[in-house]
Amino acid sequence: GTDRRAQQSTLDETVWATLSRDIFAVWAKMKEVLYPKFSWKRWPDVNEVLGEGVGSIEEGGMAPLQGKVGDWDLWGPLVFCLLLSMLLSFAAGGEQGTVVFAGVFTLVWVGEAVVTVQIRLLGGNISFFQSICIIGYTLFPIVIASLLAALHVWTVIRLPIYAVLYLWSLAAGLSILGGSGVVRHRVGLAVFPLGLFYLALITLCLVS
Repeated sequence: GTDRRAQQSTLDETVWATLSRDIFAVWAKMKEVLYPKFSWKRWPDVNEVLGEGVGSIEEGGMAPLQGKVGDWDLWGPLVFCLLLSMLLSFAAGGEQGTVVFAGVFTLVWVGEAVVTVQIRLLGGNISFFQSICIIGYTLFPIVIASLLAALHVWTVIRLPIYAVLYLWSLAAGLSILGGSGVVRHRVGLAVFPLGLFYLALITLCLVS
């Protein structure tokens, strides 16, 4: 995917200029997603999650999504998916490494697609690739979990850390739902597959 806000590359632009622009766009989205707007006491507002210019859910706002998150890209999600797959394959080691890499890579993209379809079926107005983009960025805490697995940190130490990382990813994921248009009485139906997706990945990190 390409960043919709970034200026388009030109033939006379240096490779470094193009790369630096893409890296800056990825970092901007990471900051938006990994500092969750969600709090356990208040449901996030769509304007806070997806940037200015979007009507709130209660007002029935359906304006095009804008802001750093609304302008999706797949660079960050691809990097996090590759890192997660590679680290878990290293943790598995031996002949299982290749199988684990392929399985985790497939699970991530299929899981993101299933969660996105669920959000859409529940009335979400976020686009397919916007949802894939944001969910992909929320995998960052789980990548940290996979790093601990690859370093073979003792399970008793990893368990409390994994609990925190799971809640971090879930809070960031819930921020997506706050700005996706899913009405509140259907939030539980949308949260369940998202939480299950994160739990499956955390469990893989734990057993690897």
